[in-house]
Order: sequence, then structure tokens, then C-alpha cells
Amino acid sequence: MPMTVGLGVVLGFAVLKSGSVLLAAYLHALLDQTVNFLAAIGFSPFDPAIAFGTGILGIACVGVVALILLRDPIWRETSGSPS
Repeated sequence: MPMTVGLGVVLGFAVLKSGSVLLAAYLHALLDQTVNFLAAIGFSPFDPAIAFGTGILGIACVGVVALILLRDPIWRETSGSPS
């Protein structure tokens, strides 16, 4: 769940900044394709609990990025359209 929340913040930020949901859809597809490519070439972590992706390291990285993005003033705008 923490990975999903962090990714939701990142994709929500992309929608607010660009004004279009297409960028978020593209970024989500890019993430999915990257994960599938790494799995196809045989990359697998030794310990999934601490690996990047849905492990502790991945959650920490997405959490840091999400916290940085949440500081942007776009989240406090009251109008319906981004500036």
C-alpha cells in the first residue's frame, strides 16, 4: 500500500502540472514496462523485502519523492485548473 500511495502522489502531481491525465497514463505504462523488462531479462532481487520496486528501498525512494512533490504549492490551489 505505501508504494501505491507514493505512486499516486507522483502521478497526481503530473496531472496537476500538465493539466492532462495522459501524462500520468504514460508514466504508469512506462513504470509497468520497466518492471516487465527487468523481469524478462532475469533480474530478480536476492531479498524482495529490501529490494527496489515494492520492497523497503523502493518504498523509501518513492516516499522521499512524494514528500518533495507535496511541498509544491500546486496542491494548495483552489481553482479547478493548474497554472
